[in-house]
Parts: sequence; structure tokens; C-alpha cells
Amino acid sequence: DGKIYKKVTIGTQTWMAENLNYAKPGNYWCYDGDNNNCNKFGKLYDWETAKIICPEGWHLPSNDEWTILLNYLNPKPTIKLVSNNYWKEKANSESAGKSGFNALPSGYRDAKGKYKDLLLSCGWWCSKEEVIYKDVVMGVCLKMLDSDITMWSNSPKKSGFSVRCVKDK
Repeated sequence: DGKIYKKVTIGTQTWMAENLNYAKPGNYWCYDGDNNNCNKFGKLYDWETAKIICPEGWHLPSNDEWTILLNYLNPKPTIKLVSNNYWKEKANSESAGKSGFNALPSGYRDAKGKYKDLLLSCGWWCSKEEVIYKDVVMGVCLKMLDSDITMWSNSPKKSGFSVRCVKDK
């Protein structure tokens, strides 16, 4: 799409410092169908599209790569990942946003097409399918509701989440 995405090196990994907003063939949405939300937060992609959306030299992160990132930022990794912009509840910490990852509260789209949690949470796809559950993939979600919360989430493949790419080694 010709866009140059910001990137940040955290520990030994180089991550995109913004959500993808690329209109590649596949399933993707702007929150509430509003293009302004795509301009602010990036697109929400289903898992099949997320698997192929990262540009050459980058890839959809594995669960292990997310774990490496979160462990590097411990303690309180969520606070260090979030942006200081758009969150309904701001992080009350001087380390907020210090990593440069710039996580924005993009919300998500559930498998039934309902948009949820704009300005309250964000989530990204992981590359590995969870074989235990049919049509379910694990992702990483961040919430800023009174405290630092990072959680793994199992979501149907038809859901819409943001995509962050990590640089190939």
C-alpha cells in the first residue's frame, strides 16, 4: 500500500509500532464500519487474512514471540506497551508507553459481527492455531481497566483483531 510503518526494537525483537491498515484481499473491517477508526487504530482482520497480511521480511508473531516480548517488559508489561492516546482510562504510571510499542485501544469484532471494547481494549492475532478447539486461534489481549491486564484469549477465526508484525530474523 506504499505506507511506511513505524517500528521499534524491544529486547532482541523488532516489532511494528502501529497496527496494520492494509487493504489486502481477504476479510477485514474498520470498527463500526467507520474509515476514521481504521485511520486511527488500523484494520481488524480475520485470522485467515491475518496469516498472510504481513509484508515481506515480517510475519505474524507466534505465541512464543509474544511471550518473549511480555517477559522482556515485566513487571507490568501492559502499561509499557500501551499508547498514551485514545484510552478511555489512562494508565497511571510513569512507565506508560515507554516501550514504544504504541498499543491503541482498537477494540475487536466478534465472530457474529458485533464490535466491542473500542477505547477499552486491544487484541492481536497469534500465528498458531489451537488444535484443541475447532476454528479457534489464540491471541493476545490488553485491557486497561483500573490495572495492568495482559491475557491470552481464544477466539473464533472469524473474529476481527488487529495485526502487529514482527521482523524475520
